[in-house]
Parts: sequence; C-alpha cells; structure tokens
Amino acid sequence: MFSKHGFDGVSIRNLAKHANINIAMVSYYFGSKENLYISVIERKMVTIRQYLTEDFLMVETHGISCIIL
Repeated sequence: MFSKHGFDGVSIRNLAKHANINIAMVSYYFGSKENLYISVIERKMVTIRQYLTEDFLMVETHGISCIIL
C-alpha cells in the first residue's frame, strides 16, 4: 500500500483492514505508522541487497565486463 499510495496516503486503519488484522496490532508490534514503514523499507532492502550481491558475484565469476546500475 505504501508503494501505491505513499506514506501520507495510507492510514493505519487502511493498513490493518488490508492486512485483515486488528488495528491495535500495528501499534503493538511497530508503535507507529512510521516504524512500520521503516520496517517495510528495511525488509525490502534485504531483498535488493541479495539481488545486487548475486549480480556482482555473477559478474566476478564469469568475468563479464559491464557496469550494473
């Protein structure tokens, strides 16, 4: 939802409804919408780092001369 509507375009109520959870769970586990957002970004960064690492390893392994952007 954050990627589609942006941070300000999403309420905790909308997030909880979309996730089919009690709204209190967001506050209990994350404390705030900002903390939830940070957690989402951190989790996505793990995936991005994995892809980048795999790409760089492939370049090093195969001796491919290119720049990965």
